Amino acid sequence: MSEAHKYRALYDWVKANNHNRLERFINPIVQDTNNAFKVFPVPVEGDMLNVVINEVAANDFTRITITNIAEDIVHTQNVYGKSALISTAKLESGIYIVHLKNNLKTETNRIIIK
Repeated sequence: MSEAHKYRALYDWVKANNHNRLERFINPIVQDTNNAFKVFPVPVEGDMLNVVINEVAANDFTRITITNIAEDIVHTQNVYGKSALISTAKLESGIYIVHLKNNLKTETNRIIIK
């Protein structure tokens, strides 16, 4: 069995058994957090930022706002559901603050765009 097939088989097994395990397997940074929101990968080296929302009320949305260190808003969106992918392709390299807020929780996370 080729390496690619082995990884695909492992991916399929993990995905079939538990989504949270898959997330921890793909990105160990997320593994030990107990936050209402998870933002990864940090640092962001590709063009996508993942946001997982652990606590959200029914019929509620989460407001995601990204600011630069000068507190200028560079991205904002409302998320209905438990996850979002945010394109970081138009953001310059640097440090940004991700503000996440819904009716249950408010959190702030720092990210680095490479």
